[in-house]
Amino acid sequence: MARAARRSNSTLIELFLDMLASERGAAPNTLAAYARDLARFASFAQKRGCSLSAVERDDMDQQGG
Repeated sequence: MARAARRSNSTLIELFLDMLASERGAAPNTLAAYARDLARFASFAQKRGCSLSAVERDDMDQQGG
């Protein structure tokens, strides 16, 4: 996990999308949908002071707990 902590949100998203495409054969529309959703979530996390590599379950609650 230490290596992931040094990677940017965009890099983490790209790695995930690459895995979906290569290992699971995800369709282009599926990849585009995941890319949009993950970009929105990364923006949300960043506003809360978190990177994707450090997000915890409580960080996902917009009410803060």
